[in-house]
Amino acid sequence: MDSMFPSPSRSYLAGCGDVYAAVASLLSAVDISHPFGSHDNTVAMNTLICCYSPARYHEDTDVGFGSSLTCCLLLLTLLGAVQSIVLPRTTILLVLFLTAFAWVAVVLMLLLAVRLRIILWDISQSFVLRLAITAFSIILVYAVGQVNVFTCRIDAPCTPLATNGSAPQWPHVGDHRACPLPQYVVLSCSLGYLAVAVFLRLPIAIKAALLTLMAIVYILLIELSHKQLFDCFDHRVHSIVPQHVLAVVYVIMFSVAVLIHGRQVEWTARLDFLWQMQANEEKRDMDALQHSNKRILFNLLPAHVATHFLDNQFRNNMNTLSQDLYHQSYSRVGVVFASINNFSEFYSELDGNNQGVECLRLLNEIIADFDELLAEDRFRAIDKIKTVGSTYMAAVGLIPELKIQDDDNDATAGFYLGTLVEFVFAMREKLLNINENSYNNFMLRVGINIGHVVAGVIGARKPQYDIWGNTVNVASRMDSTGLPNHTQVTEEVYQVLKNYPYEFQCRGKVKVKGKGDMTTYFLTDRKQQGTIRVEELNSLRHNPNTSSKLRYFIASETAR
Repeated sequence: MDSMFPSPSRSYLAGCGDVYAAVASLLSAVDISHPFGSHDNTVAMNTLICCYSPARYHEDTDVGFGSSLTCCLLLLTLLGAVQSIVLPRTTILLVLFLTAFAWVAVVLMLLLAVRLRIILWDISQSFVLRLAITAFSIILVYAVGQVNVFTCRIDAPCTPLATNGSAPQWPHVGDHRACPLPQYVVLSCSLGYLAVAVFLRLPIAIKAALLTLMAIVYILLIELSHKQLFDCFDHRVHSIVPQHVLAVVYVIMFSVAVLIHGRQVEWTARLDFLWQMQANEEKRDMDALQHSNKRILFNLLPAHVATHFLDNQFRNNMNTLSQDLYHQSYSRVGVVFASINNFSEFYSELDGNNQGVECLRLLNEIIADFDELLAEDRFRAIDKIKTVGSTYMAAVGLIPELKIQDDDNDATAGFYLGTLVEFVFAMREKLLNINENSYNNFMLRVGINIGHVVAGVIGARKPQYDIWGNTVNVASRMDSTGLPNHTQVTEEVYQVLKNYPYEFQCRGKVKVKGKGDMTTYFLTDRKQQGTIRVEELNSLRHNPNTSSKLRYFIASETAR
């Protein structure tokens, strides 16, 4: 059978302690066919929630505190009207009423000022201060309802009702201190109890203490001080049941009713608070999980592609990536293949290297170092495509805002291809450091090409971003037909970068599978100072896309 409430998150409950685990087990035991569950579970739930009072529950903001004070102010007004009309009208009643009214009104104005952002200090945020304001307000309301009962004349003679025709005539009509109807003493008690009931977040223990104290005071007042008024009323109306006994019963019944109401309200409030804490924790877990999923997605796919799918999912409520095929055509993209060509010679499955695991661990460190380079701002235009074995594939010009333009005389092409070349140099430096620390002699063989590609994402369960086209094939051939520790580029790359501060060496004709003979070049190194021709300086000086590093190199050459 389904449970009445959804089952709480076990991971959350485990982190919050045994109390939340007990709440979860009790809630899970509630059967939908028995809304209140078994007797044992209900008793255990009541005991747990009512007895468990964490500090966070008391420190939680009471959103209904202002409403409770407003109800208290209305109750005070009603009580003052009843007192002034029925019971003795004295100066002390007026003073207490005005004091209580001003107190509650000032507190309400402070709360309103916080809502209007006139003041910053919210008095309802502190549990101790909120409790003090509540207790003082209840005492003031109780005083207004109680004070005039003491001023009733209890020494007046008990004369029978005079009858004029059919209507009885009550004695002492002109005496405002006379109290011929003692039932209003019980009414004042009931109105005073309502002041306790309107403050819903007042702890049940404090409610019980206040109600007990108020009930004792009223019972002592009825039985010891004002019993003569009740006996006189019984004599006049010939009551069968003494009024003072009925008054005590009414006071006790109303006290119990308010206490049961307060207990139920607190039970519900604490249960809601526990669920709210769990909901907030689960929401934080969901946010963390969503952030983790986004991080994984951004690791699997380039940032602009992952953003495309996330936006599309929110717009179209997609369930799988396959519902919307992502593809993009680029006229010019720089592609690089970098292979550790002698890694296969290093790899071996022996007991000494844990059946090849240590070899893979070292390869992982190398690839991870290459990935760290892409996090640098200078290489932000480069996207890692994938790794196949010990071959690292990357491209530049795929990011929409960092694309290579076709109509700027190779300005952006030279800039971004220069970035790709600098990335290759940085990879070589990383590999050199690893060789020094691991006492190996890994060599990097690189191939670079530029041209038209088509990019896209394929797969639904394990989506993979890749690029296709003749440019990619030729770049791969530049790698596979190259030499260790050399960077082989096509003639298209050479034409773009020949005026940049890099040294090239023509290799000549190379037989490329599927392409026949191709003229290729080795990019050997950066040009040293004093080796740049004047026409190259002028070209770089007027190029708006020249990097700051290259501009510094140009400035130093000009100074020389």
